[in-house]
Amino acid sequence: AGWPSAASAQPPLVVSADDRGRSWTLGEGVDAVEVSGPAAEVLLWLSGRGDGRGLSTTDPSGRPPTPPAWL
Repeated sequence: AGWPSAASAQPPLVVSADDRGRSWTLGEGVDAVEVSGPAAEVLLWLSGRGDGRGLSTTDPSGRPPTPPAWL
């Protein structure tokens, strides 16, 4: 078996840009955390440039989880 990918350590996510009517699923699993909000806030959070304060989430902590590492 190979090295586990960084993405496999992340919870599955359903990310929605409410003002665009778009959503994306990242990862696989039945217990996906949903994160939603305006497209600009979603992009800031996903890129690691925002803390997700303007987003809604189903995460029990009330805050969006740390986004996956992209690079």
